[in-house]
Amino acid sequence: MPIDPNRTAPTASDDHANLPRHVEESVRSIVEFKAQHVRAATPLERAVERLISALGRPVFVACVLAFVALWAALNLAARAFHLAPFDPPPFPWLQGIVSLTALCLTILVLSTQRRLDRLAEERAQLTLQVAIVSDQKIAKIIALLEELRIDHPEIVDRHDPVAQAMSEPTDPQTVLDALRISGEDVPDSSTTST
Repeated sequence: MPIDPNRTAPTASDDHANLPRHVEESVRSIVEFKAQHVRAATPLERAVERLISALGRPVFVACVLAFVALWAALNLAARAFHLAPFDPPPFPWLQGIVSLTALCLTILVLSTQRRLDRLAEERAQLTLQVAIVSDQKIAKIIALLEELRIDHPEIVDRHDPVAQAMSEPTDPQTVLDALRISGEDVPDSSTTST
């Protein structure tokens, strides 16, 4: 379902009135993120998306099948009544129309998919950024808990190497390098034989 670019973010008076404030703000941010994507679309992109949405319904398939059946029936009926069919079997005109329609639909679907891929890429970047910030926050919380444990006179002081390691935020570049190295060790499925 297309998002209305003029729609405002939910307010406390909406169905979200029972949500905690931070959850409501998250919902509002997500709705605004989607609305920005819709507002960034050109009028042509919006028209293509509406067209693809309409053509992607089962009624369109039924209409295409009905058109093909009617086309064939009219040509066969013309032959039965000793009239010249406008597209005799094997229906070259019908094949051309169907091929051209398929080509146009493919191009429309690909252009719509490009826009959806841009949205997915933006979401992936946002998710990555939130994950990195969350990792930094979690590391800071662990570091503060470790300081509290060390400084508190009633808590037995002991060395916890796992907590110490977890108190350091993860370096994203190190993780990427490790993934690349690990990926090089995995054999390519296209080159392995069974």
